[in-house]
Order: sequence, then C-alpha cells, then structure tokens
Amino acid sequence: MSHEIEPPDIAMHADPRALRQILVNLLSNALKFTRSGDEVTVTAKHHGAAAGEAGGDRVRIVVADSGIGIPEEFQKSVFLPFNRGPESADKEGGTGLGLSLVKSLTELHGGTVTLQSIEGAGTTVTIDLPATPPNIGASAD
Repeated sequence: MSHEIEPPDIAMHADPRALRQILVNLLSNALKFTRSGDEVTVTAKHHGAAAGEAGGDRVRIVVADSGIGIPEEFQKSVFLPFNRGPESADKEGGTGLGLSLVKSLTELHGGTVTLQSIEGAGTTVTIDLPATPPNIGASAD
C-alpha cells in the first residue's frame, strides 16, 4: 500500500468521523478485492476549481487498487444500499452499505464521488470535497 498527500499539510473543513468512515469503507473494499502482491494507493491533493467550475478550492481523495475490478454491468448500481455486486466476487460477505455510505457522506459535505473500474484490472474511486464549506467566508448582508 502506498500514499501521497500534496501538500503535506493539506487541510479542509469536514466532519472527522464522516471522513474517517469514507476512508475506512474505501480502503476496506480496496483491500478486500485486491489479490496478494497487488497494489492499493491513496492520494489526497488540494486543487482549485477548474475554469468555469463552481465550488472554489477542493480536496481530491483517490483510492485506487489493481484488484479484481467491477464488471461493467454492476458499476452503475455499486452506490445503491445493500448492493453486494456479483456473489462470486464478494466471498467475504458484507452488507452492501459501504459505497452507499461513501456516496451519502460525500454528498452531505457538498462533494462528489466517481468510480472507474475495469474487470480484472482494478478500481479507482475519486472523492472531491470542498476545502471549506460553502457558507464559510460568505459575507453577511
């Protein structure tokens, strides 16, 4: 497992328990579905909004693995509650709530979550969160 944090003193306003739960769920899935000897990486980077994009400064967290991946036909439903994917892939069980909670907690923070996966080659989940909540720094009229 490897990680990269840029800048090293990255900071953001978020509920620490919710952020911890997001990371635990993503890392748990990545490790569960990654074969011995394969790679899991975590990166966190601070970046500004792209041209024409609302939302200001963001923090992007990416959890990527080189594991078994998710079949394309299951990718659209992975964020639904109680969805466990193909039974053959999920030998360790679980409730099917991990990615659903990731999506809900991310959206409650004003963020977005995306998933890219290739069956047999791995999965990448990207979380984009505002560095500051929308109401911080707003002027009072």
